[in-house]
Amino acid sequence: NAAGQTVSQVELGPQLRNKSIGLSGGQWRLLATPTPGTGNAATQTLAAATGLRINEWMAQPADGPDWFELYNATNQPIELGGLYVSDDPSTTGLTKFRLPPLSFIEASNYVRLVADSAPSQGRNHVNFSLDERGEALVLVRTNLTTVTVLDLVTFGAQPPGISQGRLADGGT
Repeated sequence: NAAGQTVSQVELGPQLRNKSIGLSGGQWRLLATPTPGTGNAATQTLAAATGLRINEWMAQPADGPDWFELYNATNQPIELGGLYVSDDPSTTGLTKFRLPPLSFIEASNYVRLVADSAPSQGRNHVNFSLDERGEALVLVRTNLTTVTVLDLVTFGAQPPGISQGRLADGGT
């Protein structure tokens, strides 16, 4: 405003193609269709976070930082905002990195997270790196009283430049 105060702001992470974020019921939500210049559309139907899988990981890339990807095994988008990823499956380590609010993953699609211990580099950078000698990756949700593990993978030593993952995507 004229006094230099923030009147409105929104924080968001990975987005969907051809979908917009808008206010609905006083809260920021993913809208079913973009509506520039008109009233906001209804909110998008979302699948449950239980449809997410840790799908592929690279702990010793030939070039660049470590990374891993989440896969949406459902036929609807899933909201990632508020979920946690970690390389520490201990009770105290499960909530190491909180995914940004208003982050989404498309149906039958992927989101790549960079494991470079540099979250200041972007909304898809987490605050840990992967151990090339092997470790765990875990995806959880919590309501502050109960922690639910949505997915967990453990992996052994990785050769340089070779990723590991699930085949078929999202499989066991």
